[in-house]
Amino acid sequence: PVQPVQPVQPVQPVQPARPSGTATYTCQGGTLVVSYLSNNQARIFYDGAFHVLPLVRTSPTLVYANSTYTWEIGTLGRLIARGQVVLYNCRI
Repeated sequence: PVQPVQPVQPVQPVQPARPSGTATYTCQGGTLVVSYLSNNQARIFYDGAFHVLPLVRTSPTLVYANSTYTWEIGTLGRLIARGQVVLYNCRI
């Protein structure tokens, strides 16, 4: 018997999983400790101080940013400070 053709489902873009808890990333350029807070914020310890970065984008990578720092995390992470990439190829 002929099988009925199933309609093709549109592919939904995969949302990256939101990290949680605290993670220490080893990067080119150093290490970075990131605490993922429950209110869509990440707190990083960099340059001798804590900085809280709100989540500003979720696709294609998670991006947490304030006026000074940007933390991008997808397969690998990178930290941008004042427009310059300071840490990259970050992984747990």
